[in-house]
Amino acid sequence: MTGTGRVLHCYLPAAALFVALIVAWQLAVTVFRLREYLLPAPLSVVRAMMGDEIPWIRHLWITSIEIVGAFLVAGVVGVALGSRWRGRRSCREPWCRSWCSSTPFPRWQWPRSFSSSWATACCPTC
Repeated sequence: MTGTGRVLHCYLPAAALFVALIVAWQLAVTVFRLREYLLPAPLSVVRAMMGDEIPWIRHLWITSIEIVGAFLVAGVVGVALGSRWRGRRSCREPWCRSWCSSTPFPRWQWPRSFSSSWATACCPTC
């Protein structure tokens, strides 16, 4: 099988399903005469996106700033918590005990991926 044939064999079913779902969506809205505020038709959505009444660039900029800001806040909080928990070998904190006892793994039988990470911060007596 050639490279193009392999790609088509791999991605064509997903693309066909996507197109079928969009067509079914359009037909359902048209046949059942659904109100546009309940479920707009795909063509209405495309028309609204192509119109100039919504400032897309401005909204894209604001969303990008929010994403970057949230990523930075998560990084700072993660580093702060990691440095606070580093070296801790006992569960003196009540929230740590309750978290350790609510895990689906019995008595410190953590998966190997957790064995050398933050999961070792709680003691085995949790």
